[in-house]
Amino acid sequence: MLTWNVGHSGTSMVGANRAARSGKWLGGIVPYGYRVDSEGYLEICEELLPYSDMTEAGVVRLIFHMLANQGHSCIKVSDYLNAFGVSTAYAKDDRKVTRGKRKENTAGIWRPSRIRGIIANTSYKGVHFYGKRSTRKRDIIEREVPAIVDVETWEKCRKSFEATK
Repeated sequence: MLTWNVGHSGTSMVGANRAARSGKWLGGIVPYGYRVDSEGYLEICEELLPYSDMTEAGVVRLIFHMLANQGHSCIKVSDYLNAFGVSTAYAKDDRKVTRGKRKENTAGIWRPSRIRGIIANTSYKGVHFYGKRSTRKRDIIEREVPAIVDVETWEKCRKSFEATK
């Protein structure tokens, strides 16, 4: 008789990988411009931000447009978003950050590093890599997610950013 004892962690990793391959969002911070639907999949967030006529996805499109088509820097884009009072995810969701042993409110402002993080994220062009930040050894699963910007815009933005480094 052949037996195979995977153990609890092995079983859960296999199940998580199967769910990830099917496209389910398995936790972690949802990228700005997206939300998780009732079935557990990422979808583009087109709800209006508080006190604004823009959506999160619209903000992402604006960021890529300003960088790729208008040649603005990450500093200029963050200054623009802050000047118009565009909500960050932390401010909108009233999330806090951990500093030492306590949680504190964030400043709730856009920073150039946040803009750089957005333009480096392949999810915005429709490709997400599950497992890439795991501290445990695991398969990295490439999967499709809804794209907020087209591949050409994403690539153009990355090229213009690399040229200004």
